[in-house]
Amino acid sequence: MNLSGIVLAGGQALRMGGEKPLRELHGKSLLQHAIDLVAPLCGEVVVSAGDRDLHLPKGVVGVPDPKPFAGKGPLAGILAALEASKGDMCLIVPCDLPNLRTQLMAELYEELGDRDAVYCRLDDGPEPLVAAVRRVAAAKYVRASLNAGNLRVLPCWTSLGARVKDSTWVATFGDPANLFANINTDAQLQRQQQR
Repeated sequence: MNLSGIVLAGGQALRMGGEKPLRELHGKSLLQHAIDLVAPLCGEVVVSAGDRDLHLPKGVVGVPDPKPFAGKGPLAGILAALEASKGDMCLIVPCDLPNLRTQLMAELYEELGDRDAVYCRLDDGPEPLVAAVRRVAAAKYVRASLNAGNLRVLPCWTSLGARVKDSTWVATFGDPANLFANINTDAQLQRQQQR
């Protein structure tokens, strides 16, 4: 198994009253949308669940934040999932981008090439939670960053010499604003339901 899928589902989702991964969009949970996104490409899917006890599909593994970093944001969840994964490379996605496409993730993995990380940067900023990484190198930098008290994801990928794919590249898969339409509020969820 060369490629593992990592789904980030451990956030508190305060703007949605919690339990964002379980909110439904077009008949299935946001978590299931994310699992379905990476599962066709990966030998395994690992869900970073934070402190949740999520009911997961058969074969999908859930992991809590590592004890010393519990509640420290997505970087802690990424570390937990990287350390639980078996693949040499990992695709990382959050559970709140239901419009991402499997083909985009497949091509992101191909763009990894000889680098240790690759992520997207749209016109309005970076999207470091949508990434392909080499597991061992990424886990080393992520752990070191957390140990130093640095909780941001982007500097880890930068330290790895990440390749960055811009909006023009993303646009070959569809409208970047739609593909990366983030669901953080009930209003955003409702807008997506109406599409």
